[in-house]
Amino acid sequence: MGIDIYPIDCINLQKNDKMKRLNRLLPLIIVLLFTTVVDAGAQHGQAEVSGGWWLKGMVTDGHGEPLVGATVREARTFKGTVSDIDGKFSIQVRKGQILLFDYVGMKQQKLQVNTDKFVKIVMESSDNSLEEVVVTGYHQVNSRIFVGSAAKVSTKDFAFSPQADFSRLLEGKAPGLNISSASSAFGSAPKMNIRGGGSINGSVQPLWVVDGAVLEDFASLDTEQLLSGDAITLISSNIAGLNPADIESIEVLKDASATSLYGARGMNGVIIVTTKSGERGKGLSLSYNLTLSKRFKPSYRQFDMMDSRETMEVYREMENKGYFTMNEALYARRGGVFTQWYERITDFDGAGFGLTNTEAEKEGFLDRAAGYNTDWFDRIYTDALTQNHSLSLAYGGEKSTTYASLSYYHDPGETVVDRTRRATLNLKNSLYLSEKVKTVIGVQASFRDQYAPGTFPRIRNLEAGAYKRDFDINPFFYALNTPRTLRPYNEEGAYEYYRNDWAPFNIMEEYQQNRMQIKMNEFRFFLQGNWNPVSELHISALLNARHAVTHLMHHIGERSNVIGAHRADGNGVFRRDNIYLYRDPVSGTARVSLPMGGVYDKTTRSLQSYMARLSGDYGHSFGEHHLKVFSFAEMKMSDNDIDQFKGYGIAFDKANSVSASPDIFRKTIGEGQEYFGLQHTYDRGIVFSGSLTYSYRNRYVLNLVGNYEGSNLSGTSDRVRWLPTWNIGGRWNLSEEEFFSRASKVCNRLALRASYGLVAKMNPQAINSVSVFDSKVTFRPDVQSREYAIYLKHLENRDLTWEKMYELNVGLDAGLWNNRVSATLDVYRRNSFDLIDLVRTAGIGGEYQKWANFGDMTTTGFDWSLQTVNVKGKHFSWSTVFNFSYYKQRITRLVNTPSTFDLVSGTGRGNLEGFPRGALYSFEFAGLNDRGLPSFYWGDLPLESDELSRLSGANFYDTRYNRSYLVYNGPVDPYITTGLSNVIQFKNWELAVFLSGQIGNKVRLAPTFDPEYGDLNVFTTRYRERWLTKGDENRTHIPVIPGTDLIGLVGRQNIERAYNAYNYSDVNVVDGSFIRMKSISLTYRIPVKVCERLSLKSASVNVQLQNPFLIYADRKLNGRDPEFVSSGGVATPIQRTYSLSINTTF
Repeated sequence: MGIDIYPIDCINLQKNDKMKRLNRLLPLIIVLLFTTVVDAGAQHGQAEVSGGWWLKGMVTDGHGEPLVGATVREARTFKGTVSDIDGKFSIQVRKGQILLFDYVGMKQQKLQVNTDKFVKIVMESSDNSLEEVVVTGYHQVNSRIFVGSAAKVSTKDFAFSPQADFSRLLEGKAPGLNISSASSAFGSAPKMNIRGGGSINGSVQPLWVVDGAVLEDFASLDTEQLLSGDAITLISSNIAGLNPADIESIEVLKDASATSLYGARGMNGVIIVTTKSGERGKGLSLSYNLTLSKRFKPSYRQFDMMDSRETMEVYREMENKGYFTMNEALYARRGGVFTQWYERITDFDGAGFGLTNTEAEKEGFLDRAAGYNTDWFDRIYTDALTQNHSLSLAYGGEKSTTYASLSYYHDPGETVVDRTRRATLNLKNSLYLSEKVKTVIGVQASFRDQYAPGTFPRIRNLEAGAYKRDFDINPFFYALNTPRTLRPYNEEGAYEYYRNDWAPFNIMEEYQQNRMQIKMNEFRFFLQGNWNPVSELHISALLNARHAVTHLMHHIGERSNVIGAHRADGNGVFRRDNIYLYRDPVSGTARVSLPMGGVYDKTTRSLQSYMARLSGDYGHSFGEHHLKVFSFAEMKMSDNDIDQFKGYGIAFDKANSVSASPDIFRKTIGEGQEYFGLQHTYDRGIVFSGSLTYSYRNRYVLNLVGNYEGSNLSGTSDRVRWLPTWNIGGRWNLSEEEFFSRASKVCNRLALRASYGLVAKMNPQAINSVSVFDSKVTFRPDVQSREYAIYLKHLENRDLTWEKMYELNVGLDAGLWNNRVSATLDVYRRNSFDLIDLVRTAGIGGEYQKWANFGDMTTTGFDWSLQTVNVKGKHFSWSTVFNFSYYKQRITRLVNTPSTFDLVSGTGRGNLEGFPRGALYSFEFAGLNDRGLPSFYWGDLPLESDELSRLSGANFYDTRYNRSYLVYNGPVDPYITTGLSNVIQFKNWELAVFLSGQIGNKVRLAPTFDPEYGDLNVFTTRYRERWLTKGDENRTHIPVIPGTDLIGLVGRQNIERAYNAYNYSDVNVVDGSFIRMKSISLTYRIPVKVCERLSLKSASVNVQLQNPFLIYADRKLNGRDPEFVSSGGVATPIQRTYSLSINTTF
């Protein structure tokens, strides 16, 4: 079955490196835990154990409804219990003890025990509950004086989810936050934007802030890169190293007011993540969560694919049209079942030929292949069980609080080629040095070891008009695009091969010999000090350091098809055609450049970032007036290093011995490739910010914010290097007005908000504020004459500056019947300007384009959120949350003219003035001709008037005429997103059902019409309607499978352009709208009395089903997921997953 190609000595060295890092952290961890234990011992040492009695009681809210899970504890010992489904509790007490009663969103109640045997505790709503505080990342703002637009996301079920990366759990949970899954592979970031994003060409991903510190992008990717499936996408998620069970709250800041403190970084919106902390006075608790999950395998029943017998019928038709001759099959670059047949009748092994060259033998061989109907999904995908363990400790004493957690995530692999292991550590300790001084020290760390299928970067072929990827072995892509007439093993259980790139290929062997390995270690340390010199003044200092290192290692073993292709010189035709052989520049002869060993390609990325902030928060009330001033100064620096090395001739299964031929380096240099590279990026910035909030009688609120920020990433002049941003906002709490008192029984909360401000961001794709140079090897026919040279990679633009945006937001907040119905509505308009795009130049220095601030865009829309408590009874409750958002976007100024391929590819690169960002365009299909070939309307494109020009006129380089012949289909991002959540509780049971939807976007069906037809082609059921004979052009738009005579008549390149144009035509565009059943979750809370007998504070069991089915999707998708209609590289679609979770607290 093959030998594992990963060397043991390398693995041991990497483990030793991990141990060294852990040893450095160990003293700090011991000190923090020692502080906690000492304080805990001091607190528990005060406990007195004496006789008493059992006190019984009930905890209710102000309406008399019982509260489930209210905490009841003794003030000195912290020992206690929680209320049951009826709000009842019992606790052993003695006279004089103080009992504390706590419930989320309620004020703490105290009770001094006398001689009562039964008590009733009525909890009151707290004005400082979590629902009424907005976390901005810098400080907390009471929602009554908050003038911006923000949405809080419930993290209640995060611990139960089988998703290890919680960013995907946000889909549909916050209005205005648009999320679609580009890939489910661990570490891959979903495609996200807030209110459509504010950039044309750059990344529109929101800014992530964790515990007050910005997480810099480890790999900043634009939309095209996110969708590429390249290996770099596996490290694109900023939060893949965070344990979802550690998340306390998530806040989505959407408008210019909410993001104003982030100034020149908040243009794309901000997501604030706050991790859990210990609570003062809560005592000690230990929690353990186990989640087991299993994914459903994909099935051919989901897709419109022909089975092996129907595929063989198409092959027979192709054979009658001149395909699959012996000469073609034996010497072709690729070959399937017919190549196998001809190899068996021509290969002589000394004892005879594999098969006899007779018609009967051939018919029997092909008939057997027609019956294989190989289920590649079943062969490649596994039934592995994913485990996620999380252990946390929370302690709250009078002098310190601690939260510590360890988690371990193990995914044995959705397929035979992938695997992921991740461990996280989180430690946060707060020390109350006095009533005025508090320090917080924290450490977060994550370690990831991941395997994925070996992949090469996707390249754009503008000549043919298609994306290409060499040696693509993506499991999902392979299963959908490999004929079921082939099989992985023969009757004896040995590998069975077919031909790919002139060399033998077997996918099961390839997965052993061609793999990516990703190792990522990330550490974050922060120290915060808080000082309240007087009651109205709060001073805070924060130091944050982050270090992350990622190794992307591509191991290509000696038996890989990649290496086989580099050695395929078995005959003269191979030596003539094989592009992977080295060609002597003098003699022109082709020879093998890699005779021994494999390839080891390693890219190391390291990020070191440091941030220091000093802030002050002052609040003062004088009469009915209240003034709040907040200001801060912040400095940041980050260094990002990338070094890449490619080693040749490594024998992984022979102690990593190296035998490299000089020809491989001659080939690499001659083709302009790099076998070593080094890159270093500096990012330095400083921010000064101030915020003033004034409120009168808690009714009228005015907020002013001003920032002044500088960055070294912009141009060289002070005018563009420094940027002031600002915001002005106001709020009117109508429900506080006297005239509103009559309606207060119906509408208890009503407020009107408005804000207008300027925010910005720097496009990380644009790095040409100064001239950027790179090295290359000059091309000469004679290798000996080639020279190393430095060339101008990016033209200087010293005026390059931030992308900016003015945003107006008007919002309404309402609460009816004591918040039984709550609603929030925000209407906004965004005017983005100075957007960075490529513009054409006079060609100075050989470069004809440069990055410049030449784009403007407008976005208008609204966000709406509705929360209702439909039923609230003693044993039964039902609540609903509905989110809805809509936006309309239009580019109003754009100097650059994109190529035809950028416009039709639908990956975000093609943008035109007057249309949305990243819209989808297509060739306009004009029907089939009488030979079954597709033709198109070409507008003003100068072509000959003959029929051939109508077929092959596609010019994917064209930037001049494409607007005259391309048709606009719609945006690639949905302009409507929705989410509907229903939670039903009955006694100890809870059922949660969540639906998400996206409406308005267009997607293109994966290209299936190939001008290079062969016996490795697969066919969708659309081919049943293909053109077969003259006259069929009147009934179908599916092109003919061209015969060799037609190819000779029209020309292979002309047919290639025609078929690629057909793949990118309007007949292959479908509606991307969908409504998905996102999750169904059932939770059972173990009764309190049972938990007490088991010495548990609480326990629950959860069963969950994620992505079970689509409620609505375009039928033309034929079973394919509208969020994932094409694949390749390391990208994988999201599968149905069911999970079991057990959560306990001691």
